[in-house]
Amino acid sequence: MRQKLLCAIICATCVALLCGMVSGEGVGWLEEPLMVQDKPAEEGETPFWADWYRYDGTWIREAVNPREETMGRWFVDIDGRWYALEEGSQKPECADPPVWYPWSNDPRKDQLPSKGKDDEIQSEREGNPSFSWGGWREEYGASFRLVNPPGPRLLGAVRLVDPMGNCYIEVVYPGAQPREVDRFVWFPGFPPGWMIKAGTGVLVEQ
Repeated sequence: MRQKLLCAIICATCVALLCGMVSGEGVGWLEEPLMVQDKPAEEGETPFWADWYRYDGTWIREAVNPREETMGRWFVDIDGRWYALEEGSQKPECADPPVWYPWSNDPRKDQLPSKGKDDEIQSEREGNPSFSWGGWREEYGASFRLVNPPGPRLLGAVRLVDPMGNCYIEVVYPGAQPREVDRFVWFPGFPPGWMIKAGTGVLVEQ
């Protein structure tokens, strides 16, 4: 009888641990990041993208702001949804983006005309709090997906991402071709070894 009871307790414990691992609420997910930090070699005051984590079947990437002393942590998934993790918690909760996001969205970095004063005023009144996806398009034998930056959309140019996560700018005029640029600072990219399936929003392993 005691052996049966002991076996039942062990089985129940194993099931509980397994459920915690599957649901992402176990302690393991924070201890096993996928190391792909963008942290600059010299620490400064600029926010940066840190590690990728897998929580409850969803890839999320941590965003760090060295200037902000906070008791919690911030994460974003590949669709622009933000999560806040309070100190001592193992469960990130859906949240609005932190007030310091985006930390840079200067068109001049992509060799585009800077925003005018009217655009800056509009940016304060309107715009997405996070980046968002648009539709897919086929150009020059390749697939690209429109991605909208935080804030108002940039007039005269569109921003594109290919299935591998590479970023492009395309100026709106007849015959223009997508021009590859550095990854947009407000875009976390995709986890290493993963890509997005063309025509869908599904992450698949390369």
